[in-house]
Amino acid sequence: MNNRGQMVAVGSIIVIALAVIVGAILFQASAQNVHTVRNTVAIANESFAAANNTLYYPISADYKACSDVVIYNNTADVIIGAGNYTVTNNVLVNGAERISVAVNYSNAAYAGDGWNISCTAQPAAYADSGGRAMAGLIIIFFALAVGLIALWPILKSDVLKMVSR
Repeated sequence: MNNRGQMVAVGSIIVIALAVIVGAILFQASAQNVHTVRNTVAIANESFAAANNTLYYPISADYKACSDVVIYNNTADVIIGAGNYTVTNNVLVNGAERISVAVNYSNAAYAGDGWNISCTAQPAAYADSGGRAMAGLIIIFFALAVGLIALWPILKSDVLKMVSR
């Protein structure tokens, strides 16, 4: 009986099992957070009071930029023309990037009413195109690494040679 060889085999199995368990936990945690780097969010009906010649930050601080902006009057559902406001992305406010809306309307009918804004927003952690691609690749290669750790004893042994005969 080879006690030393059995101890090495049992130790290897324990180390591999622990590595796969820890790897799977880390994989799940990191894969769940990739969406904040890669996906935009639809914002609908964020309301704010629209006083003329005023700057607002109507969308929460969790978002830094928006596109496909539609602003409408919240009492009559009338779409406000783009000439009556200016949307600025990535405005630095208290150390965080925000979305600002500068209201400057010429139509007195817009006075005194609240406005609603709907847009497609980028989360604060949103990455540029290269970063979004790399985030997906990191997850894929991490999963491959965990799989290789699990398969390493089989690849290292002669099991594959025996099967191919």
